[in-house]
Amino acid sequence: MANNFFNSSLVSPEEIEWFIQMTKEMFAATDHDGIIRFVNPALTSVLGYDEKELIGKSFLDYIHSSDFENTREKFEEVIQCGKSVTVENRSLCKDGNYIWMSWSGASMASQKMVLMIGRDMSRQKRLESELIQSNQHFQSFWENTDDAVDLIDLEGNVIAVNRAFEKIFGWTNEEVKGQKLPIIPDAFYSEFQQIRTRVLAGQKMVNYEAMRLHKDGSMIPVSITASPIRNEAGEIVAFSGISRDNSLLVEAQRELINQKKELKKANERLENILQSIIEAFFFVDDQWDIVYVNDVLANMWKKNQEELVGKNLWDTFPEVRGTIYEYYYKQSMNTQEPQRFQVYSNLYKGYFEICTFPSSTGLAVNIRDITDYQMSLQKLRESEKQVREITENINEVFCVHNVEGFELLYVSAAFEKVWQRSISDLYQNHFQYIETIHEEDREYLMHQFTHFKEGPDEFEFRIIRPSGEIRWIRSRQTVIYNKAKQPKRIISVMEDITELKEKDILIRKGDKLGAVGQLAAGIAHEIRNPLTTIKGFVQLWGKESQTKYSDIILSELQRIEFIMNEFLMLAKPHQELQMEKLNLNKILNEVIIFMQPEALLHNANIVSTLDHYLPETFGEMKQIKQVVINLIKNALEAMPKGGVITITTKHDNNRVILELIDEGVGIQKDRIARLGEPFYSNKEKGTGLGLMVSFKIIQNHKGTISFESEEGKGTKVMISLPVYEEEKSKGSGRSQHGE
Repeated sequence: MANNFFNSSLVSPEEIEWFIQMTKEMFAATDHDGIIRFVNPALTSVLGYDEKELIGKSFLDYIHSSDFENTREKFEEVIQCGKSVTVENRSLCKDGNYIWMSWSGASMASQKMVLMIGRDMSRQKRLESELIQSNQHFQSFWENTDDAVDLIDLEGNVIAVNRAFEKIFGWTNEEVKGQKLPIIPDAFYSEFQQIRTRVLAGQKMVNYEAMRLHKDGSMIPVSITASPIRNEAGEIVAFSGISRDNSLLVEAQRELINQKKELKKANERLENILQSIIEAFFFVDDQWDIVYVNDVLANMWKKNQEELVGKNLWDTFPEVRGTIYEYYYKQSMNTQEPQRFQVYSNLYKGYFEICTFPSSTGLAVNIRDITDYQMSLQKLRESEKQVREITENINEVFCVHNVEGFELLYVSAAFEKVWQRSISDLYQNHFQYIETIHEEDREYLMHQFTHFKEGPDEFEFRIIRPSGEIRWIRSRQTVIYNKAKQPKRIISVMEDITELKEKDILIRKGDKLGAVGQLAAGIAHEIRNPLTTIKGFVQLWGKESQTKYSDIILSELQRIEFIMNEFLMLAKPHQELQMEKLNLNKILNEVIIFMQPEALLHNANIVSTLDHYLPETFGEMKQIKQVVINLIKNALEAMPKGGVITITTKHDNNRVILELIDEGVGIQKDRIARLGEPFYSNKEKGTGLGLMVSFKIIQNHKGTISFESEEGKGTKVMISLPVYEEEKSKGSGRSQHGE
């Protein structure tokens, strides 16, 4: 192949071919377009390509972009001028890296080829770069080091000093250049000469401690490194000295000595403190070797200090491997976070609380015996369980609040029964408790919760259930104080006293009725007979003359007689009643027929909606009629402009229910509660006895009567009577009823 490029009469083509194939020099040949036509093994070995990968490609495709223009110009120069040229560039290897190459190119004009011989320049370039960096490093060191550097020739004269020399010793380079080194004190000159002799003999002195002289006459402690300087032939031509100012170090050493003394005293104090700690304590380093154990723990472990200090924790106590101790100790060391855990020791028959305190140097462990505390806590839990069982099963509501923010801490299950609200909702919004209080009692209740009395306090308030029902609550409240005698918590025990309130009202009404009955008995018996006599004579008088006046007198006497009869009914609580099975619908129809004419006179109408399947009740027909007539009369008087009176019947839960609704003027809310009291009436001339008698009749029939009214919108009266039960009615044909 080589004979295509070389013609020589001195060597044969085969010899040339052999030389090119075996030489370490890199050969390549291109045509004038730069297309590679030949490469030898040395070139393919360095670049990493196969011969086939290069042949037919432009050699410029393998040149680094930064070297491309220069290489192309040199290639064109060879072709145009026919002279040999040399160029350095970076050539692309198959692995993607570039290497520095030096190419010599020569024209083979007869064959229109260019022969290129290459040489790998990578090592030379690397050495040049390292030399440049070395010089740069030395220059940077000379100018920027904080250590004083001096260069001394063989005669002992200063060649040069750096800026740090002036900063440390006070002399500039211009002042000492060509002079003897001025920083050697007279007392240390012979010592300096010994060092100089040893260095010129080829030795190196490192970190030699000495004293040197400042320009102002003061002495400076320094650390000196002295080295010989050789030429290219290896001959010593000078030596250098690097002096480090140890003033701060010496001062620091003095301070360190003082600190060590103080640390020793502090360690002694700490040792005394640690030994005085009544709790067990030990410290291990980051290799788990025991550094310190106080006497409390050593005694508990039944080991002396020599058996513990310096020993590995896991080797000393192999039984703790794989236990909760190892887990928490290692977790604390790894995460550098304190850990706290409790264990029960079968060996020591007690409970212990263990706290770990990690640091970069190891782990401190504190062991506290909490056996007594755990036993007390267990008893407390048992007591708390008993208290909880009591509070969860009593009908009274047990409640605990924080004074600050009125935060709810606990409420017993009875709350849901009394309040008919969810406990979980109350915990989520503890202000809901205040919202359930009747608006008229809220201010009073908040005053009770913020103005505390000495000892237990008792008060009453009303709540409103979700259904709108109002219930009376009695609360017994006790305040718990903290050590600073400030109120901390409020403990309340609350009970529903609605039934007690209702019974109290009934008792008070009964007392009034009893008093009225006694009064009525006296009045009735004293004046009834004289009234009868007067009535008879007036009737005789009316037959003869003065008919006009006799009618008026008789009318008033009849009214007095009516009142007396009602008084007598009140005054005879043991009056015998003819009790029988009653059809309430039938009674109502008879009363409606009887009262309808009077209703028409008042421009009113009575309508009814009666339950056809209404059960029978049990009672005295005349008295039930009297009650209904009284209610209809009251309704007519409440509708001066007329209207409709609606009467309905229904039954529910073994009760027969009668409702009478008018379209009258209504009753004020504060007056509804007093209806049925003697001598209390909504009418200008009323005595209140009609409703009082009605209340007594219904009460004697074991029923209830209630009123709902709103001013301007009428009144609704509801009467509830028991359903007739044959077994209960036996022997009750004649009963005595009273309070």
